[in-house]
Amino acid sequence: FPVNEDDLAGIFILDWIDALKDKCTFQVFYPRLSGSHKGIRHTTFHDLDVTHFRLLSRRVPSWLRPARYAQMVNESVRIASAFKDIDLIHAHGPAIQANLAVKLGRKINKPVVVTVHTGPFSQISSNRPKLRVAKRALEAADLVTCVSQHLKTEILDSGIRPKRLEVVGNPVDEDMFKPSSGPPTKNMLFVSRLDEFKGGLRTLQAFINADLDDWRLTIGGDGEEYEVIRNSIEQGGLSDRVKMLGRLNKDGVAKAMQEADFLIFPSLHESFGLVAAEALACGIPVIGTDRTAPQEYLSEENSITIDPMDVNAIARAIKEMTINIGQFKAQKLRDSVVSKFGSKAFGNRLYELYSTL
Repeated sequence: FPVNEDDLAGIFILDWIDALKDKCTFQVFYPRLSGSHKGIRHTTFHDLDVTHFRLLSRRVPSWLRPARYAQMVNESVRIASAFKDIDLIHAHGPAIQANLAVKLGRKINKPVVVTVHTGPFSQISSNRPKLRVAKRALEAADLVTCVSQHLKTEILDSGIRPKRLEVVGNPVDEDMFKPSSGPPTKNMLFVSRLDEFKGGLRTLQAFINADLDDWRLTIGGDGEEYEVIRNSIEQGGLSDRVKMLGRLNKDGVAKAMQEADFLIFPSLHESFGLVAAEALACGIPVIGTDRTAPQEYLSEENSITIDPMDVNAIARAIKEMTINIGQFKAQKLRDSVVSKFGSKAFGNRLYELYSTL
């Protein structure tokens, strides 16, 4: 869950809450092992009552973490069990958060929902201690939801067998992410973390290879590739054609999409791929990865899919998109995701699941 307005970690949870705000009231409990403060701190964030708990104010040596995490979970259960008027506990995260939620559910005798976003799930399944904790917690939860069929398959392939495992996707804020009324801009967009697997540098290389003098590229985000990308732009004399926006909040991402004609998204793996869904909600098509979860909502009607490791294939798709951009209709693109993942549709689906518990 975000600590402040500039914190993007867990920012998607606000969309989950917004999708249900006309059906449920919420108390947010956000425990972590360590942070800027020790103990309990109460805040208000986007009109939500948030209780922060940090066991320690300093980092813990790796050899001490298992014991400290166990202490944090037990102390968190003690604190959260004092909350009033709780009908259901919903945790995001397959290991520590899920384990805490299950223990809390048992103590106060309330149903527990755990949502898994982790992708690739090998981050859990390849680590035996994490897998052991995740398996115990996910199999004890009353309901496990995950954000894609791809992720569901990964969970089951790891040997975890929840009582109930439902695919729900991720909510898209259709009020924020909506089409622009302006004319085409001849601007293509990449926006994501600038980490290697996301494909920011490959996007820049493909843009250069496509050699389209009358088009511009905008890159939003920060991460491990930021300096390499910036240096490549400067050394290639591309500053007048390629713009870097840096780190963006959700409003900034929506604005960047509304100022673009299409999104480039050559990610190697995604548990859902929210940025591509948000682009479609903005009425712009996607050059998207042919791997993992985005395949579940990308199609010939809203995208061109490519091998995300093939820079030449991305360049060819860029050329094709600039030629055929007119065949994509904004409202049809938007409908392809809002009908499934828009706040209203998503909220109704999740509330139906809650109501079965």
